[in-house]
Amino acid sequence: MMNLKSIVYVSTAYGNCQLKEIEEKIYPTVIDQDFESYLNDLRMNYGDINLQIGHEALRNRPNPYTLSKSIAEWMIKERYSSLPVIICRPSIVANSFEEPIPGWCDSTAGVGGAIISTGLGISRFTIMDVKAKADIVPVDIVVNSLIVAGVYRASTLYNDEKNVINITMGNHSITWGKFLNGTIGYKDVVPSIKTVRPVSININPSRTFIDRMHLKTIKIFSHYLFACLFDLICLTIGHKPFMMNLMDRIHKGFYLLQPFSCNEWTFYNENIRYINELLPNNERSLFNTNVYSVEWEKYFYNIAIGCRRYLVKDPDSTIEIAKRRYNRIEIIYTVFILIIHSTLYWLLKSMMINILPYYIIDYIFILYIGYYLFRIRGNIIDEFQLLSKHFSKQFKLIN
Repeated sequence: MMNLKSIVYVSTAYGNCQLKEIEEKIYPTVIDQDFESYLNDLRMNYGDINLQIGHEALRNRPNPYTLSKSIAEWMIKERYSSLPVIICRPSIVANSFEEPIPGWCDSTAGVGGAIISTGLGISRFTIMDVKAKADIVPVDIVVNSLIVAGVYRASTLYNDEKNVINITMGNHSITWGKFLNGTIGYKDVVPSIKTVRPVSININPSRTFIDRMHLKTIKIFSHYLFACLFDLICLTIGHKPFMMNLMDRIHKGFYLLQPFSCNEWTFYNENIRYINELLPNNERSLFNTNVYSVEWEKYFYNIAIGCRRYLVKDPDSTIEIAKRRYNRIEIIYTVFILIIHSTLYWLLKSMMINILPYYIIDYIFILYIGYYLFRIRGNIIDEFQLLSKHFSKQFKLIN
């Protein structure tokens, strides 16, 4: 190809996730074979097999995607070293921070899908380690880094030792727990008009037997039972049921994310900072690659409003209506749960009479009811204030 100056290969920071520290260099996929013999063996032995997690061919990687990225990088080094290639490795790409619009996103894969399913009240658990680092990079910083890397590869300043770039948050990353609480924290500020039940989340790393049993219990009673009731209502009113299939897709997505949300890595990202320093000051602002410019609290809001606008497709004009609707959903849902629990209580009370006196059982249950009502006290007060404003307006109109 004539006059080819630069090729940017977009890999992933998790291509070598069998390691805990990822430097900015190309790692051989295996160390006991050369590239050509390894590739031939892979084609011959596993070409027609759908590799699942734990398969020996993955070499301690969670899926074929990460393996393929590792192989591609090795192939570039072994076969195409004469080409002007630079390798960029983004970590987990999420909503934009500033460009083209704050919070922009067009995919429900990965983080976006998890935020939506939780924010709509559909999913009530997630598989993650709250203390593990979440290396989540805004898409605009990733795109800017790809552009700058391509220009750098074609420039006279290019250095062969800096031909791999980890586009990661590095020391500016936060934990999964802080990320989830930060984004879900805006459930009362920018709720969706399509919310189906109050937002609640159980975080589970699914490591121990107790963790897995707890997870199964939540899936059965909080997910599948809810999905069955929801689909039953859909059938009753003449709509096509969809919630059960959606739950299965959500569960599949959580298990695909599990290897990344329950583990953490150290990514070295000196090269992008080095390239950024080569840019003139005016171009640094035009092509922002500085991950330290991300203000997390502002970014949490951008993600919440971005998912609402661009994935759920809720216009901003419905925010106030959605707030009132969400407030009522919390009240109705809590009352509904208390009715079910009260029914179960009266059924079980006769069975417990020989174990505990009546007054102790009643006292415990009253405390339980009081706890739930205390949680929605703000919702009830807001609803009364809205009703009083409505009736005062009506009274003024009559007079």
